[in-house]
Formats: sequence, C-alpha cells, structure tokens
Amino acid sequence: MRSPSPPDARHVARVTWRRRWFLLGLALVCTAAAAGGFGDAASAAGDGDAGVPAEVLELTLADAVRLAFEYDLEHEIARLNWENARIDNMIARAAGPVSAYEQLQRDLQERRAENSYVSSRRSLMMTVVQEYFDLQQAAAQADVARRQADLAARELDVVRQMVAIGERHPQDELREQNRVAAARLTAETAARTFRSREQALRHRLGLPDTVQLVLVDEPEAVPFDWTLDETLAYALEHNFSVWEREMNVRIAQMDLEALKVQDPAPLQLQKAENSRRITELNARQAERSFYNNVVSAYHGLMDAARRLEAAEIDYELSQSAFAVARRQYEVGLTTETDWERAQLDQINARQSYREAVISYVRARLELLNLIGHPLGLDGEFAER
Repeated sequence: MRSPSPPDARHVARVTWRRRWFLLGLALVCTAAAAGGFGDAASAAGDGDAGVPAEVLELTLADAVRLAFEYDLEHEIARLNWENARIDNMIARAAGPVSAYEQLQRDLQERRAENSYVSSRRSLMMTVVQEYFDLQQAAAQADVARRQADLAARELDVVRQMVAIGERHPQDELREQNRVAAARLTAETAARTFRSREQALRHRLGLPDTVQLVLVDEPEAVPFDWTLDETLAYALEHNFSVWEREMNVRIAQMDLEALKVQDPAPLQLQKAENSRRITELNARQAERSFYNNVVSAYHGLMDAARRLEAAEIDYELSQSAFAVARRQYEVGLTTETDWERAQLDQINARQSYREAVISYVRARLELLNLIGHPLGLDGEFAER
C-alpha cells in the first residue's frame, strides 16, 4: 500500500483561470449584497437599532471558526472535563502502584473525555462552515430574486401599455400581475432567509446584531486522492471508537479471568462468559456498522467529486452563452430586458456550480471527521 499524503488544507488544488473568474464574479455579488445591493435584505440586516450605524465586519472562514471557539461554551466544558480526567489519572498514579486493570480503566475514561472534547470542536467547526457558506448562498439568491422581481415589474408595464393600445388582452395583464406578485413574494422570502442566516451566524460567533457581515472566503474543492483501502486503514488506526471497542473487549476478558481464579459458582461463571461474549458481539456489530459508514461516506465524496466536474463543465458552457449574449447586446441585437435575463442566467449558473463545490466540501469534511483525520480548519489541535 502506498503511503498517502494527508488530504488537509495545505494540499490545495491549483485554481484554473475559469475558476478565478468565477470566484471574482461571486465575490462581487456577495460584496454588493453586504453593502446594500439586496435592498430590503441587506438594509434590514445592517440597520440594527434605529439611528445606530451598522458595523461592517469582513470575516474569513478562519476568523469565524476562531470566534466560534471563543464564544461556544459546550466545547469549553468538554475541555475542562478532559482536564479533570487527566488530573484524576495523575493523582491515582502518584498515590501508589496501580494495577494494569485499574490503569486501563482510567486510560479509557481519559480517552473518552478527550474524544468528547475533540468531537465537540469538530462538530462546531463543521457547523460554522455550513452556516458560513449557507449565508453566502442566501445573499446571492436574495440578489437574484430581487432582480427577477424588478424585471417582472418592468415587463408588466410593457404589457399594460400594449393592453391600452389594444395589442394584448386584459387577461394578459392579470397574468402578469400574478407573476409580479409571485416574484415579489419570492424576493421577500429570500430576503428573510438572508437576514435569518446572517443573524444565526452572528449569534453562533457571539457578535451583536448591529454587525453587518461581509464574508470574504470562497469554498475550495481540496482533492481527496486516497483509495478506499487507504481510507479504511487510516480509520482503523485513528478513529476513537475502534480503539474503544478493543479496550472494552480487553476489559471484559480481564473481568472473566479475574472471576475464574476465584473459583466461582457455575452459574456465575456462565453469566460472566456470556457477558464477555456479548461485549465481543457488540464490538463486531459496531465494527460492521463503522465499516459501512466509512464506505458510504467515501463513495458519497466520490459522487460529489463527479457532480462537481459536471457542474464545472456546465458553468463553462454557460460562460460561452453569456459571451454571445453580451456581444449581441453590445451591437444592439437584443433589448435591455434580454440582457438582464442573460445576466440572471449567468448568476444562476454560477450559483449552481458553487453549490456543487459546497456539497463536495461538506462531504469531504464528513468523511475526514468519520475517520478521525484533522479537518484542517483551525490547524492541528493545540493539545496534539
């Protein structure tokens, strides 16, 4: 088996020129959203208290993770519980000789406390990543919905004029009015979603409601080039649950051996043997479930990678169509409405590609978390 290189944040794929244009365009959209380009969505999110100007905070993903760690209480409680478990272990060792059985029990308690702390940190990081990119998506979607509502309103004006001169039936105007009402409702819903997600992220990071967030980082599709066998081998070596199952079986065996030397009654011995067997069977059952989970997560990531490749091709094709629409508009072959629709189609294509990137990032983080690999979002844990 070849020695795999860890798929962490230090091993980032080279971004093509097409992706550079994509990131630049999307950054402009998100910046416009935060600066007020979304109308009601951005203004409502940034006004805060009446008469109090909003504080604009440019926030990287690393800054968001750091602020979440500083504000979150659950992972700090888990850290203190782990520290107490280590202290108990040191006190027991200093008090005198400790049997192998007692030491194994204390090591198990300490490792469980450590795993609880590490798991809480990983869970918090993954939540911040999702909320961070969900907010970016909501910002772009609110902008698209607002522009679509404005476009529908302009088209309604045209239909009204045509009805007035007898070129269109009055029912056409009613249909257009319904379409405008539906577009405005969609825009209002998107604006509320944007405000709700921004508020959720602010509260996650412990920021006041008067802070207006400008998210500057974009999702990166860091490649994962391990085979399934390599992924399983890493998981068996680094996942805590694998180690914990082995320790439970070992403790159950030691319990049985300790009982045997005491010449127990036959029924007591049979019960102890059954208990050890139950522990072994539970371990085997958990091992099968863990194996299936890793395989499922691995294939889920591979599927996300293939969807990302297809989305990138679709986005490149949309770029070509957009270039054609631009040339036609510049030479006067299309109207302002046609050009506006072409721009909206381009934004939607960009959003579809970006959603594929985010899905890949999420699938990769879920797999890394499952196999016990560092997520690469806050560097190596300080305690490791």
